[in-house]
Amino acid sequence: MKKQPHFKIAIVEDNDFYRKLLKGQIQNYFEGYRGMKSDGLTVKTYTNGSDFLENLTDETDVVVLDFHLQHGENAIKILHKIRDRSSLKCKILIISSNPYIDLYYQTAKLGVADFVYKDVDAPVRCCRIIESMLSDRRKYDA
Repeated sequence: MKKQPHFKIAIVEDNDFYRKLLKGQIQNYFEGYRGMKSDGLTVKTYTNGSDFLENLTDETDVVVLDFHLQHGENAIKILHKIRDRSSLKCKILIISSNPYIDLYYQTAKLGVADFVYKDVDAPVRCCRIIESMLSDRRKYDA
């Protein structure tokens, strides 16, 4: 019997409420997902890019990254650092309360898989996008 894959998701969000909301939504959404056991998913959260980058590993599957973080950190700076580590194959999902399309294009050029505007439906949209990303990985692992 083939071992079930373990998925690792990182959330980088400096707003405490939103970070906890996203983590809870993702965990609830994937509980029982296509036979996924509770130990089949790890969701770690970070409040800043430095802590996230320090803990980023090759095993990270998906990163949910807030575009604007405290202390002048932003997704563009963090994306460059992620991409400098060429062995990383994680998918990046940017979330932002800024609806400007130019942010989407800036991040897309750096290989971001998707961009979600933070509104009332954003947590559910993030889960659906992550589901698609993980589904692609499951096909690849099969």
